[in-house]
Amino acid sequence: MVLSIASGMRRILPSAVVRAGLRGRFKRVRVWGCRGCRHRRVTVYQVDKLMSETRRLASEYRRATGQVLPVSAELARYDATRLLSLQPVDPPRAGVDALDADGRGCQIKSRVLFRDSRSRERIGQLNLEADWARLLLVLLDEQYETQEILCMSRSAVEDAIAGGEPGRQRRGAMSVAKFRVLAERVWPPVGDSPL
Repeated sequence: MVLSIASGMRRILPSAVVRAGLRGRFKRVRVWGCRGCRHRRVTVYQVDKLMSETRRLASEYRRATGQVLPVSAELARYDATRLLSLQPVDPPRAGVDALDADGRGCQIKSRVLFRDSRSRERIGQLNLEADWARLLLVLLDEQYETQEILCMSRSAVEDAIAGGEPGRQRRGAMSVAKFRVLAERVWPPVGDSPL
């Protein structure tokens, strides 16, 4: 099976490598595709390797500098589609990251939970204009490994946001704690522990 690397991943990984100062530590990934074509194709195994290397780089970068690399959204989309058997949207649509088995749109958000964080974690701005039916929140640990995936229907999200402050209603903002209380855990299945 062959997958296309998302254009965002091609941008994120090299910049992460440059910022971490690790440019010379990587072997070239053999990439093939049609001559003159912008889309590069790699095997599923190579994509898994790229994602695990991205996790390692982001974790090392945070330990070394105290700053966060902006790769959690791409890792969350990858993990959610792989673990929940979702289909990536091709071509990309605003506010819809994947499709479930019934063809309904899913918006995927991520949050890395650091032990030393003193602030209340919040979910990024939601696109309430887009045509999505479910909101998935992928919670990652300090090593950027998926610990939990939570799911909420669109109507439940809109009800939860409507009860908040006016500014947050406009932005579609919600805290991770509130999302955890209202959402259903879809991965790992109840009774299982994370990988």
